[in-house]
Amino acid sequence: MNQPAASLTRAARFFVSAACVSVTVVLASPVQQPSGPASILGVVVDESHMPVPRARVLAFSAQDPRQTAREVRGMIRPSGSASTDAGGAFHISGLAEGDYVIAAEATPTFPNGGQVPARVWATTLYPSTIDASRATAITASTRATERVTIELVPVTPVPVKGTVTTQSGRSVEGFEVGLFHSFGGFGGGGTVAVVDAKGVFEIPRVPPGMYELTVEPHASQPDDEGREFVHQVIEVKDRELNLSLTADAGASLTGHVVAEPTAAVTTAIGLRVTASPNGGDGPSFAGRMIASPVNADWSFKMTGLSGSYDFFGSSDRAPAIIATRVVVDGTSYAAGKSIALARGHHDAVVYVAPRPAPAPPVDTALTPTQLVDQFRSEKSSFRQFAVAQAIVEKRDASVLPGLADWLSHPDRHVRGNVAFIFASLGDPRGLKAIADILTDRGNRPEGQGIPGAPGNGRYHYEAQVAADRYYAAHLLGDLKDPRGVELLVPLLDDPQTEFIVPWSLQQIGDRRAIQPLIAALDRDDPSFRVYVIYALEALHAKEAVPRLMMLFNDNRKSHLGSLVTVSEAAKAAIAALR
Repeated sequence: MNQPAASLTRAARFFVSAACVSVTVVLASPVQQPSGPASILGVVVDESHMPVPRARVLAFSAQDPRQTAREVRGMIRPSGSASTDAGGAFHISGLAEGDYVIAAEATPTFPNGGQVPARVWATTLYPSTIDASRATAITASTRATERVTIELVPVTPVPVKGTVTTQSGRSVEGFEVGLFHSFGGFGGGGTVAVVDAKGVFEIPRVPPGMYELTVEPHASQPDDEGREFVHQVIEVKDRELNLSLTADAGASLTGHVVAEPTAAVTTAIGLRVTASPNGGDGPSFAGRMIASPVNADWSFKMTGLSGSYDFFGSSDRAPAIIATRVVVDGTSYAAGKSIALARGHHDAVVYVAPRPAPAPPVDTALTPTQLVDQFRSEKSSFRQFAVAQAIVEKRDASVLPGLADWLSHPDRHVRGNVAFIFASLGDPRGLKAIADILTDRGNRPEGQGIPGAPGNGRYHYEAQVAADRYYAAHLLGDLKDPRGVELLVPLLDDPQTEFIVPWSLQQIGDRRAIQPLIAALDRDDPSFRVYVIYALEALHAKEAVPRLMMLFNDNRKSHLGSLVTVSEAAKAAIAALR
């Protein structure tokens, strides 16, 4: 489904030194994971052959064992994954037929930053090894019936100690020490020690493996001006590790984004650049992303960077964009090229153009009946929605009787997707079903709502309700039915749906929404105001100009989307409306 703010897109990779640099941003399509009909079944056990529940199991291509070793330790996503059940069993599905290296890891080493559990196992590759060169490949099959057994390898934790100083000479007392561990792109960790008055810290028990180590002031943010920190990858082996570390301000960077002469990108307002940590050719970890809005003059700036990053661009408004080429210090590079930057200042320019339309996510050659079968079998509600759109494109209402029973499906996301089909094909039951979801606060079955939402009980229930109602309000925008205006306008002050409502109203395009949106600008929330301004601009609401002029002094930044100020959004909208 389309989102009110464009999704983050793939970008160029840079190695950033502890210096001030200027960087390019490459905007491209996100990497898509392979999907196929094959599966691998198995069980994970410990050294006593007792089943290990809640272990994560990943499947990596077996074509290059050296690459597999990097994938297991780093951020590269696997071809498939699964978690073991109470009996230690797992089932990795959706694989293309072929050979895979299977790796298993027990529960996170530092759960929520806590202490290491009494029993610890290394990341283990099938059948029972920590050396990727000794792993045995497994063939994924469409008729997988035989289980493989992965026996985890036990390891002994060792102390990790360190002495920390700062480049500026400031005291490091109270700095927090964090360890983060990544497993095929899945990871976790947290604060595990605090630096004392002598600049010393100790983590008593750390299992062997690769970690991201951070040392930083309490409650600091990556882009805090003048913040000094340590951020590096360490490898813990089978003996005590002693570190000597120096905290500094890391790297700062500036850059410019430039539209190609033929591009339909006419304003920088709404654009954002995000730096995502990446280890280049070595291990890498999730870390913390740093985001920066693109200024009205197409420039941006980031501070507090250290290491290697993927840079992404996103926009709150159309069109989606892609980089065509990158020029760094006078040298031109193809978009997506990894660029290493030495210490010192660098000049860079990114040339962008509208992104080509993606290939249809669904085979449009399928018959309506075949599409209905695919719709019923689809497990992801977002992919299911793409199938629903393909069904609607066929304009064949004869499929509706075969889907009528799903208008009462217990999963409200699935129910909403079915309702979208009915409403789009003119059946009034569709719009009613979506309206009912907006007012439905009844019981949610276990597992429905936001996967992995923290907590249980009332908090989780409310998160599920919010997710369902937000999804229904989004569907009204996708539907583009003018009758949706009456359902959406009352939700402009609903805390569970308010941020999607302006987008849905602009998708419908009915001018009856203009006056309620102008009134909604009285809400003293910068993020909400920016989304309302975007909607008014899209609706060509010239009558909103006087109210927008009253926002010129609101220099608060939106906390969502591209992080622009209310003033910037208002001025850009007025320029477009005039």
